Amino acid sequence: MHTDAQELAAIAYVSTAAQVFTEEALEALLLDARTFNVEHAVTGVLLFDEGNFFQYLEGPRAGLMLVYERIRASRQHFGLIEILNRKVPERQFRDWSMGFTRAPKRVMLQLSQASWSRIVADIKGRPSDNSGLGMLAAFWNQASGREGR
Repeated sequence: MHTDAQELAAIAYVSTAAQVFTEEALEALLLDARTFNVEHAVTGVLLFDEGNFFQYLEGPRAGLMLVYERIRASRQHFGLIEILNRKVPERQFRDWSMGFTRAPKRVMLQLSQASWSRIVADIKGRPSDNSGLGMLAAFWNQASGREGR
């Protein structure tokens, strides 16, 4: 598990499903990902829309890289485009070994085109609303019923 001495990092990417995902296939993918992520102290969220994935992962650099290499090697998707891979000061999704929701196409586009080059924080240390991470956090809180948290 994560200790204070370990560097936290985050990775975000988009990709396209290699086949049509049924509900059962999505559930199997999530169960497998959640199990592997817990073993490596990685948290994050996965968004899905009509064959497109957006995923944000965070955790200790070593565990995160094991998870990410597994994702990159997967034949369940293609066209992976990395939009963030950097050190972060803290977790944004500590309660989610792999949160999942379907996202409208407009949200997927906004996230894939957002500024991820730096993580801009507001005065309270939360991601600013106009950063990619801020947009993701706002969407996730609304989608998961956690607004105001």
